[in-house]
Amino acid sequence: MASLGDKTNFTIVGETGSLLYSVTLLSEGDWVIGVRTVRTINSNSERLLSLINWSDVDGISTENPFFIRYYEVPVAPENLRLQ
Repeated sequence: MASLGDKTNFTIVGETGSLLYSVTLLSEGDWVIGVRTVRTINSNSERLLSLINWSDVDGISTENPFFIRYYEVPVAPENLRLQ
């Protein structure tokens, strides 16, 4: 996961063997999601990593590029008084 326009500063949020994965965003902003495959090739757990496929790049794996715009839910106001 990376900020829109800054893919050099990305955060790995997890690995899964499943096709579904939930991501929790920690701050407001525009985000892109990157996915890559990881293949373990021997008993020493040597791994091969593919290139990252970013959600905002039009390509073979992303037919409809997208990004996530996240806004935090506002906290309910408390202790308001009519002046």
